[in-house]
Amino acid sequence: MSPQGTVVTFSEDIGLPSIFQMGTNGEKCAGPNCTNEYKYRDSRSKPPLCSLGCYRALHEKIPPVDACCPCK
Repeated sequence: MSPQGTVVTFSEDIGLPSIFQMGTNGEKCAGPNCTNEYKYRDSRSKPPLCSLGCYRALHEKIPPVDACCPCK
C-alpha cells in the first residue's frame, strides 16, 4: 500500500467483480410519470431518480411534464 491508496487490477478474462458493477436491478425513477430506470439517489430522502429534471419535479412539486425526463 502506498500513501496514495491501494491499486487493484483485474485481467480482461476475469473482469470486474459484481460489487463494482453498477446496476439498478430494474428499479424505476420516482419522478412523476417517469418510467426510466434510476441512475441517482437523492442524498437526503433517498428516492431513485433518473435526472435532474425528475429531482426538481419531485422536490419543487412541478406539474408532471415530459420535460421531467428529457431522456425519453
